[in-house]
This record gives sequence, C-alpha cells and structure tokens, in this order.
Amino acid sequence: MEDKCEKFSFSDMEAVRKIIARYPQGKQRSAVMPLLWLGQQQNNNWISDAVLDQVAEILHMNVSHVKEIAEFYSMFHSKKIGKYLIQICRTVVCALCRNQVIYDAIRDTISIGVGETSEDELFTVVEVECLGSCINAPVIMINDHYYEHLDYNRTVEILKELQKNNNLTI
Repeated sequence: MEDKCEKFSFSDMEAVRKIIARYPQGKQRSAVMPLLWLGQQQNNNWISDAVLDQVAEILHMNVSHVKEIAEFYSMFHSKKIGKYLIQICRTVVCALCRNQVIYDAIRDTISIGVGETSEDELFTVVEVECLGSCINAPVIMINDHYYEHLDYNRTVEILKELQKNNNLTI
C-alpha cells in the first residue's frame, strides 16, 4: 500500500451501515471484505493505506489484519491501477488456445507487460488464474467486460479503440 498521507472517507456512510448490518451482533468484522471492496471502488479502484485505516477504524480491527486480508485476495489492488484493468487468463486452456498472441498484442500496442501500468495511466495488465470462460478461450477481461475468442488483430483493435475513444462501448 502507498500514499500514507492521503485522506479517505466513505462517500456514503449509509451504504457502510447497510453492509455491516448484514452480519450478526458481534460478527461485524465479517464485513471487512465488502467494505474493502466498497473502499476500493470509491478510491479510484485501489486500496490505499487511508482506505485500510478507515475500514479498520469502522470495524474496530487492527490495521495490519485488514491489510493482510486486502493483500491476500487478488481482487484488491494495493497500488494505483489504470482506468482499464486488463486481466489475462493464464490457465492451460487459454495457453493451448494461443493466449501468447494477447501478450504480444498488448506489448506491441500499449508497450507494457504484466504487472505494469501505462504512462498515461489508461491501462494496467495483470494475470489471473481463471476467468471462467474456458470454452471461449483465449479470454481477457477489461474492467467488467469479457473479450473472448481473441487473436492478435482483435486484441489490437480493442486496445486501439479504448485509446482512441477512451470508453468501453466496443
């Protein structure tokens, strides 16, 4: 996590209360993951130290315990990410269906690799274990949108469209 000096407050405390209310009395700490998710959404899709502090304070938890939870799950991002999070499936099925062309297209088009964010902060690329769409391999997910049956040219087309129009209507 980074940027210890920044401030963060949940923008909708009623949503926080509703999340916590889902859990029985004495078990409210179980709301840690939904609150981390909400905090990430409200903090430009990453969990800063300030988000960890806020969640820990609300749930009366040790910050180090909240941080351990946030670092364990790959759905939480501990550093700033680009506007478009590109998740590449790295399973055997996608590999056998030539997902290497996806890596090549990304490198050739936006000049970054796995674990990197583009200089314009438009794209971040990560590998994930499975996107659950093996029958449509190779697959990537950009934010909440799946792109299936990809080849080099289609991947380049998607990336260029996002660069050009800066939206996910493709």
